[in-house]
Formats: sequence, C-alpha cells, structure tokens
Amino acid sequence: MVQDYATDGTAFPAVGPGSEIIHPNATIEANEVYFRHLISGRLNDRVAARDSGGNLSTGGGYDMLTGNVGDDVLDGGDQTDIFALGQGNDSATGGSGYDQFVIQAAAGGTAIITDFDLASPLERIDLRAIGGATTFGALALTQDGANTVISVGGQTIILNAVSVADLTADDFIFVGGASTRMPDHILTGSENFVGTATSDILEGTAPRVYTSTLNGSAGTDALRLIDSSISFDGSLTSHLESFERIELLDYTGVATVKINQAAVLQSGTDILTLVTAEKALALNTANVTQGSVIVEGTGVVTLNHEGDQRVTIASGFDGTVVGNNKRDTIIGGNGNDVFSGGASDDILKGNAGDDRLSGDEGNDILEAGTGNDWLSGGAGYEQFVIAKAPGAVTTISDFDAASPYEKVHLRALGVTSMAGVTLEQVGADVRVSAAGQTIILLDEQVSAIGANAFIFAGQNSVRLPNFYLSSAVENFVGSASADVVEGTATGLAGDTLKGGGGIDTLRITNTTVSMADTAFAGLASFERVEFINADTTINLKISDANVAQSGTGTLTIATCESACKKDPVSGVIGV
Repeated sequence: MVQDYATDGTAFPAVGPGSEIIHPNATIEANEVYFRHLISGRLNDRVAARDSGGNLSTGGGYDMLTGNVGDDVLDGGDQTDIFALGQGNDSATGGSGYDQFVIQAAAGGTAIITDFDLASPLERIDLRAIGGATTFGALALTQDGANTVISVGGQTIILNAVSVADLTADDFIFVGGASTRMPDHILTGSENFVGTATSDILEGTAPRVYTSTLNGSAGTDALRLIDSSISFDGSLTSHLESFERIELLDYTGVATVKINQAAVLQSGTDILTLVTAEKALALNTANVTQGSVIVEGTGVVTLNHEGDQRVTIASGFDGTVVGNNKRDTIIGGNGNDVFSGGASDDILKGNAGDDRLSGDEGNDILEAGTGNDWLSGGAGYEQFVIAKAPGAVTTISDFDAASPYEKVHLRALGVTSMAGVTLEQVGADVRVSAAGQTIILLDEQVSAIGANAFIFAGQNSVRLPNFYLSSAVENFVGSASADVVEGTATGLAGDTLKGGGGIDTLRITNTTVSMADTAFAGLASFERVEFINADTTINLKISDANVAQSGTGTLTIATCESACKKDPVSGVIGV
C-alpha cells in the first residue's frame, strides 16, 4: 500500500495480485516499486529517482532527494532539504528553508540549481565527491547571461540567476571540508524536549519555543530559530535550559534580541553565543556579566540604549559592533574587528587581529590588541592602552597632547619612564617607539609630547568622571568610594551634590573661570575641586563653609596635573 500524504491521505495499492501494476507510473524491479513521478507530503521523506529519470517533489518536511543516472527533476518544497544530484542532467529546486546540494561524482553530468540562496549562511553546494574540488580557486566560473556556470572535475553546475561576482568560498564545501550540521530534532508543535548526552541542534520557530519546555542536557546544545523575522527577549529564553548557542540564520532585515542574566545562566557554561553569520543584529545585553554573551558573525551588531551593554565577538569572525548612548563594553575576537562606542563612556578592547576602535563621544578606554590596531578617541578625553605585542604598530588618530587627562598607557610594556621612549617626527605625525613596539600619533608634534602624555609601569590610571552635570537642577548622591563629578560652573548652579564616602572630586571644565564661594553652596562631602581646562588666570573665592563641608576638613584646589602648564589660581582662600 502507498499512503497518499500529498492530498487527502487515502491509501491505495501500488500493485495488484500477481504483480499487476495498478499505478500508471510505477514498475516492479527486484521486488521494489519504482515511480517515475512522485509527490510526497508534509512529513520528512527520503526519495530516490530511478535510473531512467524521474520527477520528485516533496512537501513541507525535511527531505532527502536523490537523483540517479537519468535526467531528474527534484523539488524540495518547504523546509530544509538535502539534494544528491546524480550522474545525469539533474535540476534541483530547493524551495524555502536552507538546502544542501550534494554533487555526486559523475564525469560529464550537469546539475542545475534553480534557486540557490546566496543570502543564506547555511545553504551550500557540497563538492567533496568531486576530485580536484579542493579550493575556491579550483573552480572555473563563467557568466552565462543571468546564470553562473561552474566547471570542476568534469562536472558542470549551473546556478540560475546567480552572478559570478557574488559567489565566495563560503558557498561551497570542498574536499576535506565538513558539511553543514543539520538539526537533530525539529519542533513540530508544543513539546517537552530533552537532549542527548552529546551536542544537539534543535530547530524550530519562536512560536513553538514559547509553548515548549526545552532542555539541551549535556554537550554544547544549539537552538536554531528559522523564523523569517526575529524578535525576542527573556520570555523566549525562559523556555530553555542548558542551551549554549542560539542560531539566528535564516531571517531577513534586522534581528532584535534582548539577553538577560537568566538567559546566560541557563547555559551549562554560563556563556551564551548568538550566531548571526553576516546578518544584522540589534542587541540588548544590559547588566549581563562581562564575557558571558558572545556574538558569532560578521554582520553589524548595534547595541541598545540601556546602560552597561557588554558583548564579545567570537574568535574567527571580523565583527562590527556599534554602541549607543550608554556605557558599553565591547571585546574583540581574533578577527579584524570594527568597534564604535557611541555616546557615553565606553570600554573597547581589540584583542587579536587588526582592529579599528572608535570611542565616539564620552571619555573612553580604548585597549589595543596584539595586531596593528587603529584607535580613534572622538570627543572627550580618552585612555589609549597599549598591549604587549612586540612588532605591533598602533595608530592613534586624534591624541590630544594638550589635554591633562588624555593618556597613552605603556604599563603592559614594562616602560617606567621617558628613558624607555623614543620620539621621532615623521611628517605631520609623531612616531613613538617603546619596548619593540610602535605607536603613531597622527597630527602631533614631538615638542608637544612629554612624560605627561603617558602612564608608565607603576603609575596609576587617570580617574575619569562617573557623573556629569547638565543644565538641569540635579541631586547627586555619591557612592562609598571616591567619586568624580564633572561639569561647568553654569551646570553647578542650583545643584545639590553629596559626595558620600571616599575622597570626592568636583571637576570644572570651563576655559575661563571666575567663581564666588556661593557657587559651591550645594556641595557636601567633597574634598577636591579641579579646574582642568582653564587657559587664563582662575578667579576664585573659597569660604570657611566651603572647606567645612569636606569630610576631612580640608579642601584641595587643583588647576591641573603637576606637569601641566596653566596659570595659577588667584583670589582669596578661607575668607
């Protein structure tokens, strides 16, 4: 009996008594029934064409269609399918889902793929059975109208509506390569899934995840979402237990994802990897543990506006991450990464590879990695941290030698003073040589670079502000440790600022300063006032009340670091 899944599910006999053929497109050979034309249904099917050729069409399941020596027409329909194209002149249509096209060894055959999806990171042409198909360079590629013709090992492959210029090595599996891992289980509805002791791949759509309970069990387990549009937060990941990877590979546009600490902790490793390939991702990782969210892909990752965003790019990928207007921490892998911090104070770490780090607005920390990195601070004053990487060249595009707080950190190199630093003017730039490494300061002069430009081994870092005054009236309460509040004299007006514990600092950024004691009436428990940008004489009046508000009974007035050349303070202290 043959069950008709393609239409109404009716069962009918393929052959009658005495080997009588009932079905007009069927034959009997060696006790097997062969169909010249076959349409399967929605389940997962394995169908093969006979030698004389056949038309095979499957429905919505995850199917395997095998051609043979005849000229076959294979249609996978919906979902993910595997096509084994035979020795004849075969035509394969993958349909929706990501498909695998396996080219079998057959000199003189032609395989036509009608809808190869260049945008899918999982759709591949498997050439492992073809001798000589070892690299992308081994393929002879020609453009024939709108189609690409591929010749290799006596086999011809035609990709309809594909341009040669758009093909890359990532579209193929070569001799010695590994095939794309197909899912171990498909969610077909609401399920209570428990994985095996090895690494499992569970595939399905977000609506099915929302109604299921999914436990990956042991191994490194992956949830592969195949929705065409992706948007989820903790309400989806709350259905997961012991999943270390979430793969988002078949969507269009931009995926929107929020990962909370609970989503990280459900993983057996307390690390969650998001796989996006070359697609775009809008990511929110507010307040997760540093290093616990890894993005594996080469598409642009844009971080959310919420504060304390933390993300790490997986090794082996050239990641691009764009921060937003809160404090972000972005860590690179070993590829050539591109980071942009956006507004606020960010921490960008290059790691291996030749990276480009841009702090944008705010006071940022840019840490060069072990490659030849390009660092651009942007607005604010930055800390440029140089890693120990003999032979590396780090370029800083906008170092501000005039800023008392912008520094190049040489502590990792073991350099303790200017005696270990060589400065050379090269055109418009300064070349800094230290401990076998080179730092290029673009558009700077040797005469402007002194010891105050560097943080040496044994020295402390510059303390950056943790609160900024705006034009609005503000009520600031500091922490139990030392706080730095920064703003203009105008921004200080009407504010109530309580430093709390520690030695707290008010940092004034005006270039021209003239302040009476009443300007500091809103201070409580501030022990230090700094004027870091004044370029003329500072006119200042400090009263006994200003001093008494300090938690120590002493108020320190600082015009800059000791190495800075600023005019002195004038005025009356303690009147």
